[in-house]
Amino acid sequence: METRARPSYVRNSLASAVFAMVGLWAGIAAAATEGGQPLQLDILINGDKTGLLGSFLQLPDGNIAARRSELIGAGVKIPGAGQPDDIVVLKDLLGDKFKYDEPSQSISFELTDNQRVARTFDAMAPAPQVPVSTSWGSFLNYTLFGSEASGLDPRKATFSGASASLEARAVTPYGALSQTGILGTTTTRDMTMLRLETSFSYSHPESLVTYRAGDSISGGLAWTRSIRFGGVQAQRNFGLRSDLVTAPLPSFSGSAAVPSTLDVYLNNSKTYTQEVPPGPFQVNNLPLIAGGEARLVLRDATGREVETTLPFYTSAQLLREDLTYFSVETGFPRIHYGTESDDYVAREFASMSVRHGMYDWLTLEGHGEEVAGMYNGGAGIVARTGEFGILSAATSGSWYQGQAGLQTYLSFETKIMGVSFSASSTRTFMGYNDVASVTAPVISALSATNIPVSTGSSPSKAVDRVTAGFRLPDYSSLGLSFVHLVPASEAASNLLSAAWSRAAFAQSHVFVTAFADVTIRQNYGIF
Repeated sequence: METRARPSYVRNSLASAVFAMVGLWAGIAAAATEGGQPLQLDILINGDKTGLLGSFLQLPDGNIAARRSELIGAGVKIPGAGQPDDIVVLKDLLGDKFKYDEPSQSISFELTDNQRVARTFDAMAPAPQVPVSTSWGSFLNYTLFGSEASGLDPRKATFSGASASLEARAVTPYGALSQTGILGTTTTRDMTMLRLETSFSYSHPESLVTYRAGDSISGGLAWTRSIRFGGVQAQRNFGLRSDLVTAPLPSFSGSAAVPSTLDVYLNNSKTYTQEVPPGPFQVNNLPLIAGGEARLVLRDATGREVETTLPFYTSAQLLREDLTYFSVETGFPRIHYGTESDDYVAREFASMSVRHGMYDWLTLEGHGEEVAGMYNGGAGIVARTGEFGILSAATSGSWYQGQAGLQTYLSFETKIMGVSFSASSTRTFMGYNDVASVTAPVISALSATNIPVSTGSSPSKAVDRVTAGFRLPDYSSLGLSFVHLVPASEAASNLLSAAWSRAAFAQSHVFVTAFADVTIRQNYGIF
């Protein structure tokens, strides 16, 4: 007759075996260190005093041992994984590359850079964090504007109108209530009031999340379109931490034979200085924004210099490793903003956008939205291409009223010889839709042949952009751009634009912007 062990008996037997193995291992470890003599020794590495005093153990057989955490703290690299309290025998780890000097009560190690733990330094000085406080209060911001016009006869001036843009906010320990609007009058209308936004928001500094109810703008990515809506929203708000740098910053690693000084130069200006001890080191979060080349100079006490040129590129498009941005919202899309106070589409929508820093060089993106039976979702990446630029790519699809659609997005940005350059291309195929196109009102417009047509806010078939920006010798800035646009139901256009700016006296700036459509020659302007 066949018999089977009861489950409880099997579990108890397995548990007993596990405890027996743990006890055996502990007994072996205790036997290995039993009777050992504790030592407090000065630590030297490659003949240099580290200024550290370490706890070691002289075993009965004469071997010297130490805890794993003690050796790592002294700068000795321990291969593999283990617990901080694991006992490591130095002879098994280093062979004869150490020496115990009993008269001086010291121990010296002869190590290569690969056998040493690199000293790390953070170039970003910790910014003082202002403690969060809550209280009661209120304020009113206002902008007043009035105009009048005159014809050929300056004695006959005509009043054109006046307006006041207002923002009122009440602050409480439980959140902030905000209201914006415009009061105005013209020659044809009496005083009118236009409501812009009404919202109540609460921010949680510990989780870096802002919750909002009322009027808001949906979160989005470089390859999605945001809308105004009335509803509720939860959004990661990095602005709640003034000391938090979300973009990954470059790092530099090297090795110093003797105590040295590291100087970092950007555009021939010293931006960082650090004293480094002998051995391998790594400086993280170098304060270098934008792209280009950094010059790093390692200088020892004798004045000998070792210079390294480090190409780098950083961008706000990348998130630091393990940082996550998200925006989740639901409500009713708003239309005719700025002309109507309360005009919402009776179609509830929901959307979510996510960005996650997988590594310092790779950020993953995702987006999804739904409204009135329309479903849209996509994914993308933002990756650093070595140290010379940022490449972004994304694809998304939609399904609405039995019709599928596809959108692709590709972008690259870099900085070469002081010139910032970027190029992007967005393409839509078949019947691609999103929340903006489904909920936007139909607008009456004129086609290229001056025939009235009805067009919605469908995504453009193609949007190609190329931009370049650089600084001129007189310290002014010049930006150039070209945009190729193919709307969903209109003729294509090709726009050239230029923007020039320069600092002037008394902290003022001068801006000049000009554009021209090379396809439709009568479309041009300057500001």
